[in-house]
Amino acid sequence: MKIKFGQGIEIREVDLYKASLPQIAANDKGKEPLVIDTIQGHPAREIFSLICADIDFLVQMREKVIADVVSFYDSDGSVSTDTD
Repeated sequence: MKIKFGQGIEIREVDLYKASLPQIAANDKGKEPLVIDTIQGHPAREIFSLICADIDFLVQMREKVIADVVSFYDSDGSVSTDTD
């Protein structure tokens, strides 16, 4: 390592971490975006419709569970042993 006043610091040793990093060609740096944005439409509306679909699914699952519990118990409160 060599230090000269007013000229900065020069380090000649090779850092093993930096030596293990892949090298990118100078002409490939920053030419195009890594991911092309493909979002079309209105993102807030799409998220809202997905949330509504999730809620509909959960309501249907709740109704099915309630129907299964009701069919599991007879009207007099005893447990049904019938398996479909």
